[in-house]
Amino acid sequence: MQKDDVLHPFNRIKEATKGFVCHPFVQDSKPPFIIKADLKKELEKIDFQTLGLVNSPNSGSLKSTNKTEFLQLVNNIQLAIKKGQIQKAIASKIEWVEEAVNPFEVFVSACQMYPNAFVYYWHHPKVGSWLGATPETFIRLKNGIANTMALAGTQPVESVNWSDKEIEEQALVNQHIIKVCTDLKLDFSQSKTETVKAGVIAHLRTEFAIKAEQIKLNPLLENLHPTPAVCGLPKKEALKLIKAFEKHERQYYCGFLGPVDGFETLDLFVNLRCMQVFTNGVVLYLGAGITAASIADNEWEETCLKSQTLKKAMEQSYASKS
Repeated sequence: MQKDDVLHPFNRIKEATKGFVCHPFVQDSKPPFIIKADLKKELEKIDFQTLGLVNSPNSGSLKSTNKTEFLQLVNNIQLAIKKGQIQKAIASKIEWVEEAVNPFEVFVSACQMYPNAFVYYWHHPKVGSWLGATPETFIRLKNGIANTMALAGTQPVESVNWSDKEIEEQALVNQHIIKVCTDLKLDFSQSKTETVKAGVIAHLRTEFAIKAEQIKLNPLLENLHPTPAVCGLPKKEALKLIKAFEKHERQYYCGFLGPVDGFETLDLFVNLRCMQVFTNGVVLYLGAGITAASIADNEWEETCLKSQTLKKAMEQSYASKS
């Protein structure tokens, strides 16, 4: 945490950039900023009340995306695909849960339930409060090697059976990362595509290792974000479509976040499986990748399945108190 309420803007990584970066999906909705690391504490030593960490003072009254609205969004995306305007786009929705939560208790529950996810809770008095448990690495940098991944496709863990649609969806993300690295003339290698579990769902994942150079680190971040896994392809056209037809702002959903220590170490993750926290409830942000082969009802069910990640953490936090 930082000891004051100053909003420190984040533009590009520099040698002196140290703290926790919070970057939105697009910059015209919310500001990218960095929480200065004035104070660090180990989880078991945290006394939240003594530190003065509090929930967002703001109350919320957002309207959930209903199924009809979501299916229409999917239809609009598929019409654009049929016209040859795009190959893929991500349709997202919001779900308002009018139930006050203690974000620290939900955070601890999520840490226990999802040991392989990047679990976070951040609060800034001028921006608000967000909590999440994301399975997707954006950029992790250590010892001059940057790691990223192509993560897409969704199946329940108990019945994984990848369709051509999901394989294609993940392959498009692979191709984008390869193109970015090739355009920037970066040396890279990639793993085999494998099935990985993230809570109650499974994804297809390919990992990439990139020989990072300081001079090309910022262009790498700028060209990768937003990835096809959270936006679509081609990026510019998919983003235009999302802005035209989605009725909510994604804000920090589908952005990236995590600790940064100059050019030495980055641990940045794509902000998935996340929620915005208010005093009287939370807003869950959920999405699904749409291609020509998508079945709209199935995509709706996918978003409902993804909502269970944080709902289960909320339920566990309630159970631990009773």
